[in-house]
Amino acid sequence: MTADPTRLSNDAYLWSDHRWCTRCHRGYASAQSLIRDGVRWCPYPGCQAGFLGDSWDWALVLVVHPAFPERPVWDEVYEVPELR
Repeated sequence: MTADPTRLSNDAYLWSDHRWCTRCHRGYASAQSLIRDGVRWCPYPGCQAGFLGDSWDWALVLVVHPAFPERPVWDEVYEVPELR
């Protein structure tokens, strides 16, 4: 039986514990995401990116850029034009 993705929580889409924001280009621990009205958002001040629609799992970023750190450094910008 295949799960219906429309019924899964945001956490069901996670492969690692970190995300990369396509808007501000910074990484963060998934647990740091902001939650407003039941929706997760990028935790960086001034960034209005959604957790699911505007970020990539850090594991995917590492596939494209294996030299990046295993976990993103807080507030460091990572340019990943392949995933924008």
